[in-house]
Amino acid sequence: MAEQKEEKKWYVVRAVSGQENKIKTYIETEISRLGLDSSVDQVLVPTENVIQIRNGNYIFTSNLGC
Repeated sequence: MAEQKEEKKWYVVRAVSGQENKIKTYIETEISRLGLDSSVDQVLVPTENVIQIRNGNYIFTSNLGC
């Protein structure tokens, strides 16, 4: 018998500014606790790496990509 492949969907969660990584950790904990590991592939917080120059020094930061 051929194994059927489950089609996955994606969702967007709106979070309070500055709490994105905390919410990501909470969601991942709940996924593990409820045994939904096979249903969820990835929890992602989009970020972008930014280089700023302050007083002649390069400062590398990671900002949300929204």
